[in-house]
Amino acid sequence: MKSSEKLANYQAKQQVVKKRQERNKKDNRLALISGAIAVAVALGGQLAYFGFGPGVADEETVAEAGETENQVTDQPADQVQDINVPGVELSEYRRWQGDMSIAGETVAFELDGEAAPQAVANFVSLTQDGYFEGITCHRLTTAGIFVLQCGDPNGDGTGGPGYNF
Repeated sequence: MKSSEKLANYQAKQQVVKKRQERNKKDNRLALISGAIAVAVALGGQLAYFGFGPGVADEETVAEAGETENQVTDQPADQVQDINVPGVELSEYRRWQGDMSIAGETVAFELDGEAAPQAVANFVSLTQDGYFEGITCHRLTTAGIFVLQCGDPNGDGTGGPGYNF
């Protein structure tokens, strides 16, 4: 190959590289503009949906939600809907301490009657009635979250004391 041919070949490659760089700049600019437009459309759609579309909360819905919340929090503690649910006064609004035996090991626990009087009253009542005697634990999770569920007379998580609160 002659030197003039080498020079022409080199110059042709330089032009290809230069055109590729220009094309890459145009492609990058186009991608940025397209991304910005996509974000703007998504944001506009979300604002439209929650501003005046089907996702907007009307005054009636907001009022109903407020009434429900107030009804739950303002309800006197001694009012119980199900007569089988133990009264909150059974919690004595104090801390209860206890332990249970699981596979020969003792596990200690504490119940806060001031923070959760209905739940504590429930556990105290069930314990006094012997509900938890001889009942197995049906769920143990040690990956991610740690969960030990016990106290189901059916042994599979579907049983209960016969009431809800």
